[in-house]
Amino acid sequence: MNCLGALVREEMAWRDWDLAELAARTSLSEDELLRLFDGERLADWPSSRVVHALGQAFRIPTQDLVLLAAQACGLAVEREAPRADLATVGNEDLMRELRRRLVLGASTGNYMTTKRGHLSAVPRTEVG
Repeated sequence: MNCLGALVREEMAWRDWDLAELAARTSLSEDELLRLFDGERLADWPSSRVVHALGQAFRIPTQDLVLLAAQACGLAVEREAPRADLATVGNEDLMRELRRRLVLGASTGNYMTTKRGHLSAVPRTEVG
């Protein structure tokens, strides 16, 4: 499954929503949502309406979803880790970012590691 579809599934599971619930909360059709889960790569770029609706439903910044959509379409995306003062970041935001990075790592075969104080993806290597 592509990384955008994996994130949507993870967010749905975390909230205990099924496809019908997500469709109701986003005002998107189930067919529109099902297209996000097709294959390792998305055949078509999701519309801005779809991206915006998902961002609103999951409270995920649109920029993050656009970057995941780009990756899901097969484009290479480099992201610089945002610098945040951890004293001002809430637990919900930290957990959301952790879930997002775990889903992204699982869908791309990469682990997340620290590099100069920032989390970044590194290729998975076989052990033994």
